[in-house]
Parts: sequence; structure tokens; C-alpha cells
Amino acid sequence: HVDNHLDWEKIQEHLRLTEEELQAVSVMVQVLCQKLYVSRHHVNHIIVNMQSKFARRHPIDKDSVISWFLELDEQGYQTLYHVMDSTFVLSWIPPLQAKLLQESNEIYIDATHKTCKSIINCPDDGYLFSIVANNAVTGHRYPPAFIITDKEDSESLQLWLR
Repeated sequence: HVDNHLDWEKIQEHLRLTEEELQAVSVMVQVLCQKLYVSRHHVNHIIVNMQSKFARRHPIDKDSVISWFLELDEQGYQTLYHVMDSTFVLSWIPPLQAKLLQESNEIYIDATHKTCKSIINCPDDGYLFSIVANNAVTGHRYPPAFIITDKEDSESLQLWLR
């Protein structure tokens, strides 16, 4: 506006909004604020999607688990992948934890229910079992080995503990 040789009073007239312009801007701001509103559900959805992209190696759970177990085998983990038509037992233990477990003089088994879904029949719940051992050096308990199964029975645990 200075290029058009307008003085301060003329420039001020250009800066002021009419009532209609002010109302239009107010409506646009309200619409924009509604579009920018982010709820905790939106954030949770984004986090779950990011975790799924990281954790899922394949859209089919069974194939994703196979992929993970192949990678764990390559890293030297002791793994058990036992899948039948109606049941499954999945187990893994890192190399260092296996060594510490052998040196442990006391172990316990801990079960956590409804922490996962079955890879055979998705709506069914799975069970997460952990071996909890005492560290010989620190005396603290830690979980060195894990099993996920769809049955809470002695056969699954026997297969795991062999």
C-alpha cells in the first residue's frame, strides 16, 4: 500500500474488517478449530497402527509369527514353534537368559490370561506363561523364558519344559 502512496489513515481503512468480513472469518476459524481437534482416541489409533506396522510381519497372524520365529532363530534364541490344527505352543528364550536360567537354583511359573489372541482361532484368548527365576548374582527375580499357548493345560507346559 505504501507503493500506492497511501498514508496511514488510508492503510488503516484497508486493515479493518467490515462486520460481514469479520463474521466470515469467525466462521472459518470455528470450522478450522473443529477440523484441527485431536482427541485421545485419534492419538491412540495412530499409536496402535504404528505398533501394528512394527510388530506384524504378515497380515495373517500365523505367518507373522513364523517370520518372527525365523528371525529369533537367526539371533540364537531357543525357540519352540508347535502348531497343530486345534492348538499351538510358542516359546522363546534369549541366549544370555538361557545361560542365566541354567545357573538359577529357583524357578517359578507365572501365567497371565487374556494378554493375546489365538493364532489358530482369532476370537479365542491365548495364555502367556513366563518362567520366573532368581538371579544368582543380584537375587532379583526376572522372566527369562516365555510361552504363548491357546490351552491352559499340562500338555502345553510339558512340551515347553522339555
